[in-house]
Amino acid sequence: MLDLISIIIQLVEVEFPPGARVAYETGAREASVQQQLWVIRGRIDVTLGDQRYELHKGDCLAMRLGQPLLFSNPASVPAHYIVAICDGQAAGGTGNT
Repeated sequence: MLDLISIIIQLVEVEFPPGARVAYETGAREASVQQQLWVIRGRIDVTLGDQRYELHKGDCLAMRLGQPLLFSNPASVPAHYIVAICDGQAAGGTGNT
């Protein structure tokens, strides 16, 4: 018998003001949380742990959360993006059939 998987996906549309910065101090998590960001308009800089990504219109970035995360808009115009957050954990992952 296959293990069941419980997955929750949240979609959020964001209008990010010019000069804005938002930081999340994330640490180790029991469940795997993944996030994917798709830039619709403007520019967003994303820093995940020690890695920095410069995203522009049409760019997409997938990441697993569990490190400090910083979003910033260094531009003089708003940025518009969609973020998908997927929180999935195998149910009954003991290997029992």
